[in-house]
Amino acid sequence: MNELPTWWLVLSAFAFIVNAVAFVLLAYGVLMLLKTVRALQPKLAAIAERVETLTGKVDAIATDLKGFSSSAKGAMSTVEGGTSTIVRAVAGLTSSSTKRLEKLSPYLGIALAAFKLIQAYRSRPRREDVDTEPDDAP
Repeated sequence: MNELPTWWLVLSAFAFIVNAVAFVLLAYGVLMLLKTVRALQPKLAAIAERVETLTGKVDAIATDLKGFSSSAKGAMSTVEGGTSTIVRAVAGLTSSSTKRLEKLSPYLGIALAAFKLIQAYRSRPRREDVDTEPDDAP
């Protein structure tokens, strides 16, 4: 029968010890991880509850904003309608005033010319009573 060399037995023992230590450390790591997960579960549940509450609030705010947006849109439509009505009324008044002024423009031109003539007549130099006879008459 063949005997196993001593170095093989030492190497196998060393590998067994390293494997056992690694297993113990791994088991300890898993136990610590489980302990940490158990400690975090209530915190995660509280955070999840807060997220659900915030989600509800955000949904409520979004609904309110949607309603506000609709009412603002309606108000803007009303303002737009009123503004367009005012613009049409002003355009109509301007058009009718322009037509009336066009009809009166010849008369206004005549009145302005007459006013200028009267003003020119009043501003002319006035002469004193002038004798019809010359001063040197014998």
